[in-house]
Amino acid sequence: MGIPPRILGLFTSKGAKMAKYVFVTLINISINQIVLYIANTRFGLSGGWASLVAALIGTGPAYVLSRRWVWERKGPHSLKGEVAPFLAIALLGLAISGALAELAGRAFGAGLAVNAGNLLGYFIVWVIKFALLDRLFTSTESTEETHPTNEPVTAT
Repeated sequence: MGIPPRILGLFTSKGAKMAKYVFVTLINISINQIVLYIANTRFGLSGGWASLVAALIGTGPAYVLSRRWVWERKGPHSLKGEVAPFLAIALLGLAISGALAELAGRAFGAGLAVNAGNLLGYFIVWVIKFALLDRLFTSTESTEETHPTNEPVTAT
């Protein structure tokens, strides 16, 4: 009996990248959900506002972890090529997760229902986010690398 293809896939470049992305996501979700719960239950913010606070606190660390560890990017940050698209995707996630958190809070009250609504919205965007960011960081990386002759490396 051999190793299942899904397990073998974790050892490919794309599989390792996906595993790292999942790990970074788990870190980000943990931060987000703790901040969301505290903002909603302790400070009395509605689901939408608590979701906004959680996103504001978690987006910076999510960007840095994704950029450095998942896509292994170092050096200067590109506002147009990295930061702005990452923030645009984060805002899309915030809009969906914030709306669902707000709806859950209105329907079921503060607490875990707000967290569940937020998580549902977050996962709706999650797969799309990986695909877009992978394409973005991979294409940015291939156009910025240079050979010793300082000629741009073209993507193959």
